[in-house]
Amino acid sequence: MGVRKDMNLKRIRYIYYVLDPDDRRVVYVGISNNAKQRFYRHMQSFMKEKPGSLFYFYLRHLHKNGKKPIFVIKQRVFLSYTESEYIEAEHIEQHINTALNEMYGNGKRIKKNQEIKEMLINQSIYTYSGISNI
Repeated sequence: MGVRKDMNLKRIRYIYYVLDPDDRRVVYVGISNNAKQRFYRHMQSFMKEKPGSLFYFYLRHLHKNGKKPIFVIKQRVFLSYTESEYIEAEHIEQHINTALNEMYGNGKRIKKNQEIKEMLINQSIYTYSGISNI
């Protein structure tokens, strides 16, 4: 991935959550200057990218069961992209037991989610029915 020219440019960005439709737990934390459009792109991409991210495994599971996740804008920040990634990482850490993010915004990998993804890929499960137990 190339260096983004606007990484140090301060602008409005949004921390958003994707919630499980059944129990409303946080399953994903994201950041974007256009959060609704980013969520829409997730919803368009999850069937195309296989294996894709652990989050996309989860979205395929919901889709298979006729459900859609809940989108919530949690926080508005006026920071550079780099600074806002640390805020995103704090939000991920708050929901580390349920969030399916594979890395913090600052690039640090989340080991438990990497291991779960590897298991799913090794078993060739692209629509994993047990993922709600994570």
